[in-house]
Amino acid sequence: MIDTALELFYQYGFHAVGVDHIITKAGVTKTTFYYHFPSKDDLAVAALQRRDQWEGQAFLAQLRSISKRPHEQLLAVFDVMDQWFNDPAYRGCLFINACAEFPLPHDPCIRRCQKLREQRSVFQGHCRGCGLHPASGGGTAAHDSDGRGILPTADFQ
Repeated sequence: MIDTALELFYQYGFHAVGVDHIITKAGVTKTTFYYHFPSKDDLAVAALQRRDQWEGQAFLAQLRSISKRPHEQLLAVFDVMDQWFNDPAYRGCLFINACAEFPLPHDPCIRRCQKLREQRSVFQGHCRGCGLHPASGGGTAAHDSDGRGILPTADFQ
């Protein structure tokens, strides 16, 4: 049910997908749905958790498969992101999409989206492994058009 909801939320948005659509596509009853999730919002949080686990594991696995050297993994971040962004099924970041649909700070989905800070700390860890301070010009320049702006200030050894 979570995977079905995740697929539907990503494709259509959280508010556009109703419980009936989810249970029909998942092949479960409303009773089963509400046994596992008191509300659609609870399912949305579970879907965000699943996506976070999948993305984190897939992302780190891709980086580690490329190299064990921190500076090569740092550069690989941009290649991996480029692959994701150019995938025809890419519909933006699910966490940012959730923040757009759930604007209230106390919303459970917003609290779950705060996990983005942890993902940023992984990137900052790669920067530190390369001898870069995450707040340096190189770390900030990583947000330019192709992400390669980090190279001019990086002193790789």
